[in-house]
Amino acid sequence: MEQWEIELQEPNQEVKKKLCSKCKVEPVTSSYYCKSCANTYARERSKKKNVIIYELYRKAKTRASERNIEFSLERGDIVLPECCPIFPWIKLGKGSGKFQEAHSYTLDRIDPSLGYRKDNICVISWRANELKRNGELYELEMLVKYLKRQEFLKQINLSSSGNSPEKILSTPTLEENLIGLDDKEF
Repeated sequence: MEQWEIELQEPNQEVKKKLCSKCKVEPVTSSYYCKSCANTYARERSKKKNVIIYELYRKAKTRASERNIEFSLERGDIVLPECCPIFPWIKLGKGSGKFQEAHSYTLDRIDPSLGYRKDNICVISWRANELKRNGELYELEMLVKYLKRQEFLKQINLSSSGNSPEKILSTPTLEENLIGLDDKEF
């Protein structure tokens, strides 16, 4: 049953205002809810999986059309994992605003030269997709080597040894260890 609020605008003239169907207090700005309840409803709805899948599908279809890329997906082809398959410590979810966040869902084309096809897509985190999108494989490998060396040097604790980095790096065992970093798994 709809609730109404009666408001006097001018003397002897009544105006009926429909009340929000959720909070039953504020006057309605849309067809059912007041502005506050409508915003809450929109936030809750946008976190539902079918809405997220639809958004990923729609955005991919738009990108494919703009870039003249093959698009043969159906919404059922998109599967939302709980965690990022590349960075399993990132629990995937909907971003809180207009901008993507590290944990936001993104639709990745496994092979960028191919289009949006069922066998060429994967849902990953925005963080993983951003790193993949902006780097060549050799650049990412060089970055990993650099970071491994930096981490290895930190573990040596240069300040307590009293030796300079050059002196430490000239020792054969350390050089062997640094070369071995390429094959070593961390």
